[in-house]
Amino acid sequence: MLIITKRENDYGIQDTKKAKKLIRIPAYAFLYLLGNAEKNGYKGDRGY
Repeated sequence: MLIITKRENDYGIQDTKKAKKLIRIPAYAFLYLLGNAEKNGYKGDRGY
């Protein structure tokens, strides 16, 4: 599960009581990755 945060230094993996992992990522990094995925396709541009 992803948690999008406001602060640029708030990132990392956090364990929960139910043995699930939360991934915290700053909003600007998430938006960059989302834009890159939309530009190149979600599976990447593999040239075929």
